[in-house]
Amino acid sequence: MNAWAVNRNDPPWRHPLPSIREALVRKTQGRVFQTDTPELTKPDNVSATAWAAFLKRCTLTNELYFDYQIMDK
Repeated sequence: MNAWAVNRNDPPWRHPLPSIREALVRKTQGRVFQTDTPELTKPDNVSATAWAAFLKRCTLTNELYFDYQIMDK
């Protein structure tokens, strides 16, 4: 999606804006799903334990959707 938005539009359509995406990634500790991003990358400021717990709740089965399980404590 991002390649299409940037390469097929004049001026390039940058969504989300880089500054908004950076703030979102920082606020969510990297837990941002985006269909044009096939892999989730652990940010440096997130512990391996917290990241593993997050990934355990994610199902990335194909390019069309994400499943994320929210557990009620």
